[in-house]
Amino acid sequence: MELAKQSKFAQGAGRALNQLGLVAFQTGDFANATNYFLKALKINEQLDYKSGVANTFGYLAKVYTQQRSYDQAINYHTKALKIRALLKDNSGAANTYNNLGLLHNQLKKYDQAIGYYTKSLFIQRKIENQQGMAITYNNIGEAYNQQRNYSNALYYFLKSLQIKKARKDFAGEAITLSNIGNIYYETRQYSLSVNSLIKALEIRQRLNDNQRIAATCNNLGRVLTQQQKYKTAIQYYTQAINLARTIKSNQTLANAHEGLAITYHRMGEHDLAFVAHRRFAQLKDIIFNEQTSKRISQLQARYDVQKKQSQIEQLSKERQLKQDEVSKERMLRNAFIGISFLVIVLAFILYRNSKRDRVSNEIFAHKSRELQQKTIEVEQKNRALNRQKDLITDKNKNITDSLAYAQHIQTAMLPVREEISQYLPEHFIYFNPRDLVSGDFYYFAVVNHQYVLAAIDCTGHGVPGAFMSLIGNNLLNQIVKIQRETNPAEILSRLHDGVVEVLKQKNTDNHDGMDAAICVVNPAKKRLYYAGANNPLLLIQKTKEYPEGNLKVVNPDHQGVGGIFSTLEDAHFTNHSYSIQQPTTFYIFSDGYQDQFGGPDNKKFMRQRLRQWLMDNHHLPMEEQKAGLANTIEQWMNYLPTPEEDEESIRQMDDMLVIGVRLNQ
Repeated sequence: MELAKQSKFAQGAGRALNQLGLVAFQTGDFANATNYFLKALKINEQLDYKSGVANTFGYLAKVYTQQRSYDQAINYHTKALKIRALLKDNSGAANTYNNLGLLHNQLKKYDQAIGYYTKSLFIQRKIENQQGMAITYNNIGEAYNQQRNYSNALYYFLKSLQIKKARKDFAGEAITLSNIGNIYYETRQYSLSVNSLIKALEIRQRLNDNQRIAATCNNLGRVLTQQQKYKTAIQYYTQAINLARTIKSNQTLANAHEGLAITYHRMGEHDLAFVAHRRFAQLKDIIFNEQTSKRISQLQARYDVQKKQSQIEQLSKERQLKQDEVSKERMLRNAFIGISFLVIVLAFILYRNSKRDRVSNEIFAHKSRELQQKTIEVEQKNRALNRQKDLITDKNKNITDSLAYAQHIQTAMLPVREEISQYLPEHFIYFNPRDLVSGDFYYFAVVNHQYVLAAIDCTGHGVPGAFMSLIGNNLLNQIVKIQRETNPAEILSRLHDGVVEVLKQKNTDNHDGMDAAICVVNPAKKRLYYAGANNPLLLIQKTKEYPEGNLKVVNPDHQGVGGIFSTLEDAHFTNHSYSIQQPTTFYIFSDGYQDQFGGPDNKKFMRQRLRQWLMDNHHLPMEEQKAGLANTIEQWMNYLPTPEEDEESIRQMDDMLVIGVRLNQ
């Protein structure tokens, strides 16, 4: 730190302060850690050293995480993320997304946690960070485990395990094996649970990781008790107790005694069960007291941090006040000297030009009266403008409130994602309206054991588009759910007729319409049917010839639903049919994604780039694809490196909707 000051190396001073903060953080001195980090932040901001600012934001987030101030931690991570995106720091962004996921997991907001993890995972894949991928897979698995979605949890734990084995990351492998063992326990696959836990135990014994050895012994005891292998279970619990005493872990001791109490009770050894349970109760009290003391310490540390911050702010204010007073005194002194000089000069001039001054004074008085009158007029106009401003503000608020309520109605209109997952478990819907309400919408219904899925792009966006979406959704409900039509081409024809009729387009100049892609999955016949009005179908199927998948673009009919095609007496759409006996992934979408401006030359993303992206990433889990699409278009829109560029070029141009479905994988 002193060397940095002596050499006037300001960046070095910032880094040194960060290091001091990390040392204080490691020792639990959160007040001083925060103080050091805030000083480092001030230096880095003064230097406009963005990477240093992002790092310091991350360190501050760690402090607030330890103090359970999760909102502030999220705030600092979010600030860091914006800078890392600007710097195109993919590795830092991936880590920050992961940290945000951990925080939301801590807050039991598991869906949001998974969203952040998948964004992290997409970047980790892009930069080929195997270790980061393994950690993130494990985190996603843990979030699904907390939701009791054990099949998804197992899937991601196995993905994590595969990478850790390949990298010979033994400690990480043991963590994931233990997680897998717990999943098998929850799903009552006790033999598989024991196998995984034994493997984890063997690795941890080689690593001499006594804390985790004891925890694994407890888990094995729990599983073996369920298998009624009571003697072996007791042996593992006893081993856990001995290790827990050595490492002085009351929580592990409590878990072991609780497990022993259950095991002895199952054996009918009620006296031993009572002794074990009494010891468990004692340990629980001890742990509660420890946690209470720790919480008090955390609150004290948080208070110290806030107190120091307040002191710093107070000192800064006092310093500023003193500087202001000195500046004010200097200004008054200079003003006095200047005024004195002016008075002397003016007196001399007045003495020589008294007659001329009298005339000038009369003119000046006249001008002053004119100026005063104009000032009154300006004030009156300002008051009128302020009244207009208040009126506009009130109207804007009313409009915003109305739009928010309209958004609520439109969201309620859309299909429930859980219902879609019941019939199409592997799917994603990337839905990103430009405004609060959208002209794009998606539709799903089950009729005659067939699944009808549609992506609809109505004329316009915002309020006009939203009105059209309500009309379209209502017409589809009549055609599909009431008339029970499942032929995609016929659905489009009837939708066309309905739009023309509802909007009276044959008798008016109304040209509003829709582009649409409609798919029907028939699981009994293993067929996929499609018809499109200006919007295509992308179909990727694995065959012997194309084991990695072959992309087929199924072109739509080049006519829309309603609108300028309302004069057609009989709108005809083409039906396409494909076997889905082989592994199949398909995509339908509106044109908003591919028409978005951005990138190095501020051009459209284009359909070919979207098709290539989907082909390159179709093998990923569906939620990862969704996160990848979001991340890709965000980077495309924010590609321009300087804020001096035209802001319109990175504004979202249209509503975006992309739907992906995987079948028979």
